[in-house]
Amino acid sequence: MGKCSEYLQYRRMLEAEKEERERAAKAKQGAGKTAATENATNQSSGSPAPSAGSGKKRKMSFKEQKEFEQLEARIAELEEKLPQLEAEMQGTDYVKVAKASAEFGELQAELEACYARWDELSELA
Repeated sequence: MGKCSEYLQYRRMLEAEKEERERAAKAKQGAGKTAATENATNQSSGSPAPSAGSGKKRKMSFKEQKEFEQLEARIAELEEKLPQLEAEMQGTDYVKVAKASAEFGELQAELEACYARWDELSELA
């Protein structure tokens, strides 16, 4: 479970850095506009049109919130199971090693998919 909490801290740090870069880019973009450009925009439409991304983020639905909670539990479960499989792959019984290796690959792929979905949902949180 330690890896999961470290990952969550890492993702939060990355999100904070991303938000900071976005704010800096918006500030830079806003400073680059000229008064003439703003006047032309206001005159052509009568009133400023709301932008497509008017600053409101879509929030998680109840279903997505439940999925998010379940993903955290599943990620922790997978992170506990993978080291066990790695230990089994060190054995000498070819059949057990092959089975553990196949299961390890499947669980690792599932873990990556869980992380990707977790990232998507965490952006909505």
